[in-house]
Amino acid sequence: MNVFINWINNHEVDNPYKMAETRLEDYEENKLEGILGEYIRWSSGDAFNSDRSQGERNFLQTIENNFDELPRLKKLFEEQFVDEFRDNMRNEFGDDVGEFNDNNDTEFETVEQVEEYIDNYEMNFSEHIYSLESLGYLIGEYNDNVLEELYAKLIVPLFRSHWSGIEGTVDTNKEILDDLNNIHSQPLKIRFKTLNVAINATHQTGDMMSHYEDRYDVSKDTLDSLSDMDVTDWDKELKMLGFSFN
Repeated sequence: MNVFINWINNHEVDNPYKMAETRLEDYEENKLEGILGEYIRWSSGDAFNSDRSQGERNFLQTIENNFDELPRLKKLFEEQFVDEFRDNMRNEFGDDVGEFNDNNDTEFETVEQVEEYIDNYEMNFSEHIYSLESLGYLIGEYNDNVLEELYAKLIVPLFRSHWSGIEGTVDTNKEILDDLNNIHSQPLKIRFKTLNVAINATHQTGDMMSHYEDRYDVSKDTLDSLSDMDVTDWDKELKMLGFSFN
């Protein structure tokens, strides 16, 4: 059951932040590197033969192109770079408009104009964030909110595009999970079928079938035979013992 739930959480593109949270747990202390790896994989289609350096440059350019759609990262950038730079400009300015113009190649006439300029000064993201290392320095080691935003906004759309139709697979598996949750109220034959359908549906992950084979020593052939078995007599005996089926 847990393997099945994890598969859904890892592929639920219609809930991008939940998907981001689940998938980033696998990267532990290397979450930003993991995000870059998935960016290269899903954008190029081939993570093993792709140029990592070019992938890193493309990743940073994608961040800059979508900067306004990343409010958590944008706020962090402004707090650590823009606000500090504005404070430094105010400290250096004092009230000498002429000196400020000389130092900043501007042509202001009043103190008010200079102050407005400083208050609205914007910095280019790429001027300060030019590598994965500098991006990691900005985000910090444990800022999961920003990392999840990067994954949800930039990686999930690439994942969705790469795995066309994944939404339908997730919906189907959710329905099967509902059947699994209600399995104790099903007749024995339906239980066999529910288990078989669930395992076959997620066989593409490689996790579900190996989980059952290793833990319960049961194969796909065994499940197929159980699904096709006539268990009418068993159902009758179970009902006589007080079991109730829908």
